Amino acid sequence: MAPHRHAGDALTMSATVAPAARWRLWYDDQCEVCQAGVAWLRALDRGRGRVDPVALSEVMDGAAPGPPGVELEALLRHLHVSAPGGRVLAGAEAVAALARLFPLTWPAGVAARVPGCAWLARRLYGWVAEHRYSLSRCRGGACRSAREDIVREQASARAFRACRYVGWSLITPLGALLFLRRLGRQAALWWRTRGRTAALLDGRLSVHFLGGGISSTVSILFGELFTMIRYGSLVVDPGGTRLRRSAARHLRRLRQPITGVVPTHGHEEHVGNVELAARQMGARVYAHARTAPLLARPAGVGTMRALVIGQPRPLALPVEALPPRLVLAGGEELEVIETPGHCADHVSFYAPADKLLIAGDAFMGTHFTSPNDDVDHRTWIAALERLLGLDIEIMVEAHGHVHTERADVLRALEAQGLGGVASRQPPRRVLQAKLDFVRWVGEQIALGAGEGLSAAGIQATVFPWTQRWSYESAVQDVVASLVSGRAFGRHKIVRSFRPPGDGSLPSLYELRW
Repeated sequence: MAPHRHAGDALTMSATVAPAARWRLWYDDQCEVCQAGVAWLRALDRGRGRVDPVALSEVMDGAAPGPPGVELEALLRHLHVSAPGGRVLAGAEAVAALARLFPLTWPAGVAARVPGCAWLARRLYGWVAEHRYSLSRCRGGACRSAREDIVREQASARAFRACRYVGWSLITPLGALLFLRRLGRQAALWWRTRGRTAALLDGRLSVHFLGGGISSTVSILFGELFTMIRYGSLVVDPGGTRLRRSAARHLRRLRQPITGVVPTHGHEEHVGNVELAARQMGARVYAHARTAPLLARPAGVGTMRALVIGQPRPLALPVEALPPRLVLAGGEELEVIETPGHCADHVSFYAPADKLLIAGDAFMGTHFTSPNDDVDHRTWIAALERLLGLDIEIMVEAHGHVHTERADVLRALEAQGLGGVASRQPPRRVLQAKLDFVRWVGEQIALGAGEGLSAAGIQATVFPWTQRWSYESAVQDVVASLVSGRAFGRHKIVRSFRPPGDGSLPSLYELRW
């Protein structure tokens, strides 16, 4: 199967560049080095439409033509490039011609014309081209190779590691640049939202942005804002213990009576201040049957998570069972929607009158690529399908983002200086995109497992470097793994699709390091 495509992932052709003036290249999408090279080309091109990469899998499927007069066997041996004038280049010469298109790589492209450097470039290119099938991230056929008879031959562990290191060395500089740019955007959004409140729907809904101390590093590094949400007389997810002072300030400013406090699930950034909110507002505590025991006896969250977000304390207040429907003090009604996947006890809340979904962590961006041990993507798929059956016009995440096209909500956010938290997309579209992505990852993992790939090999197939979401978040995911003590990370993606009762993949996967 070819890598999954999403809107915005594919190269956007500029209207100022006619098709005849473009450089078209045909590359082997089984090769990790080739994927990294195409990712660099797309980044250097910056949407101007000067280059048009075509994957060989698309040529094989008949979805795209090959270069005139070139047989498929030749395409399988070498990279081919068609220049704007129609001239077709192959191999190291093609790579050098592409390098000369952009200022950053122009010196390398010129150097490749020097006799000694040209010989070295041809030798290096020839070695990679000759060994790319045995080194392929998709060896085993999980990505539907053009030469499955070769790919199925098990390359040595040394060869596979060599390919991984080369691919990472090529993609890391690009990922680091994009990560630094993302850091700037995330830091700016955190600064604009810290301590603020977004009042929406004529006061029925408010999103309170929490912050304080070291917890702010999560918002800056990973873009996850911490929030407490109020709908009518109900407070949802009042934050972690490290955000206690911020939550208390927001609660003191509330002018509406609060009759209930409820967490969407038992993770520390959602339950740490449940008792604080209930006591301060004189409210009852509601919780799902699977969440209630976690409130009474919180599990240890690990050193880093306790330091940054806080270790929850045992709840001393009584907990009432969460009914299927909550009727609030002002007459508002909320349906309780079971949405396991992020964790087993997760619930979301739907207000039919406002077509509002308080999603909690049931949606954490389309490409959620750093799961923790609680994630079960099989049940998450079913939860997303359940949510898509609702008539949703506004979706509020637990980590600060509001997905909607409704003009009244967007105007209210802009008027309060909080327009940066709005995605300006219909919730059903982003939910469907996430569902499509998670299904695709599951299909890749099932194919790899069926062909006997190791968990490390399977994981490689679901992060193709040709996709922007993959390389753009690569460095951020590594940082998440390091700072969390490997509690989060890409290395858990295969485990998150484990069949019920199967505990073999986690231990197998951890051996890759």
